[in-house]
Amino acid sequence: REKELTPALEATVFTAIVISSVLQAATTLLFAFVGASFLRDEGVKHILVVLAVVPLLGIFSFMPGAKLERNGRFKEIAIIGALTSLVGSAATVIFAILGYKYMSLAYANVIGAVTLSCLLMIAGRNYGGVKLGISEWKRVFNFGIQMFAYSGVVNFSTRLNEIMLGRIAGLGALGLYNRASGMNNM
Repeated sequence: REKELTPALEATVFTAIVISSVLQAATTLLFAFVGASFLRDEGVKHILVVLAVVPLLGIFSFMPGAKLERNGRFKEIAIIGALTSLVGSAATVIFAILGYKYMSLAYANVIGAVTLSCLLMIAGRNYGGVKLGISEWKRVFNFGIQMFAYSGVVNFSTRLNEIMLGRIAGLGALGLYNRASGMNNM
């Protein structure tokens, strides 16, 4: 939304992405153990431990992706999104056929995240490197709080529904629901 992206602002945004990604990964690991206990299923722990890697994979692809979008390269973004969905769906099916059961979804998510990150970094390779910095932290923090407040409420309500479905109907039913919902959205 910025009219002009300064190097200081980019460095601060990148630092914020690193911090939030590490916090997301740590929170996912925490929920791996709490969720397994709450849902009375060790499968939850196994899935969330694998999924904790996903936020970390996006650290270096966020800025190239944002700059692609900022520069109106929507065709590349759409192609990357389609390829990522195709790879993720194919990986899910392949892992399921190979007998990985519910872990198929977790492994496919990691493969999808690797695919997305690599493709964004390749497509956005001309947008320069990234550096750490905090000089514009107030602007980035204020914007981040606004976005977190909005998306946090939406994500929390969605995840709460999923947690309750998993508790009531079981992990297998939750996995089928999530995959069907994802395919419908796609």
